[in-house]
Amino acid sequence: MPVTTTKTNGYTNRTPGGIKGRNMTYQNAMAQASLLRATEHGWSPSGHKKARRYKDDEAKNALKGPQKG
Repeated sequence: MPVTTTKTNGYTNRTPGGIKGRNMTYQNAMAQASLLRATEHGWSPSGHKKARRYKDDEAKNALKGPQKG
């Protein structure tokens, strides 16, 4: 399914099935187009965000709770 992004009053995403979004910023239009392409190739949204990655081990271990020792 090709996604076409055009600049109208904001940006509009269009597929052969119709208009999917209107009056968006460029970044939001590109993000939505990426999601539309991903769903076409088998990705399905789970509704859960990815777990965060922490730079230091202290913050990572703080989330795990008390350690059995």
